[in-house]
Amino acid sequence: DETTLEEVMLDPSVRSIGADCIIELPTENDAAPSAIQEGPTWGIDRIDSRVGLDNQYDDSGITGSGAIVYVLDTGVRITHSEFGGRAEPGWSSGCNDNGCSAGWVRDGVVTDANTCHWHGTHCASTVGGIELGVAKQVTIVTVQVLSCAGSGSTSGIFEGIEWVVADVQRREAELDAHVPAIISM
Repeated sequence: DETTLEEVMLDPSVRSIGADCIIELPTENDAAPSAIQEGPTWGIDRIDSRVGLDNQYDDSGITGSGAIVYVLDTGVRITHSEFGGRAEPGWSSGCNDNGCSAGWVRDGVVTDANTCHWHGTHCASTVGGIELGVAKQVTIVTVQVLSCAGSGSTSGIFEGIEWVVADVQRREAELDAHVPAIISM
């Protein structure tokens, strides 16, 4: 209500207030999770060239080995052959200790290609897939901030980022070393 909002806004310990917005993936009717890509996508093709597209991608020996990429999306089918065992379970905005809400999967792990929207697995394979990924030896960690239907909230995304920061800190404490980590959204 208005009174509560005003009280919160006047509280000196509150730095900012923002709307919790809903985010939805656009509907795409021209692609399917089983579609086969011949050669690199235009985005991957463009990464290695300043002069234009040549339908090739040269990683120049940069493999991503030792780095972790946290993919914030609809979840990832970590058993997909494109990841060669380098994808790990992570976290899901729609789950807690008591279970998962409808449309969310435990630890962001998609167990069947038809269970969830394929967008997260597609993005993860663009980052680190064996065939057409940018960094073919990177470790992928799935962080589900969008439901299986492809929608989520800004608060869920913020929670996902906070989970990633805590996970990197945990890994660094265990290794007593810096962990190169990237968030892909």
